[in-house]
Amino acid sequence: ESFPGNVKVYIPPDSMLVQRVPGLEFLEKTGRIRLIDWKPKTPIKKNRYELNYLLLDKQIPVYGFLYVGSKKKALICPDHSCFLLNAEPIPGLNLLIMNMGVLEDNRPEVTQFSNNLKMIEKFAPRQTALTHIEEHFGIDSRCQKQIEQKDKTKNYSLARDFQRIIV
Repeated sequence: ESFPGNVKVYIPPDSMLVQRVPGLEFLEKTGRIRLIDWKPKTPIKKNRYELNYLLLDKQIPVYGFLYVGSKKKALICPDHSCFLLNAEPIPGLNLLIMNMGVLEDNRPEVTQFSNNLKMIEKFAPRQTALTHIEEHFGIDSRCQKQIEQKDKTKNYSLARDFQRIIV
């Protein structure tokens, strides 16, 4: 409610976002946002930057978002990053942001922390930030540091609210 009106919200095809967030339709009807169908392979461009979505799984569907600009690349996969296992690596990736995953749950649709470590190796980004830490585990900052120190050979950090990442 605190953002200015006329915000463009791009929705990839078959996204369940509108069904799961009925407030979006209300915001559109009241003129606060404008829902835009995001066509495949059509980047959103702003100055020298562009944003593309990557369909990671058709059944659910699940998306990742590739942000490119100033000779830098960031892949953002906030949810269901387990589907990155099937994606092709992106050469020259500077930053990978994905959810931490759970420590113990063997369902294939659930992101596993151990698989995320494999994806970090596969995608070989310069930096990785893992999100949704407190959501799954209630991990405080002291515990975050212990997890990060446990395996220094992996290039990741546990994200904190309002953290800035310099790429």
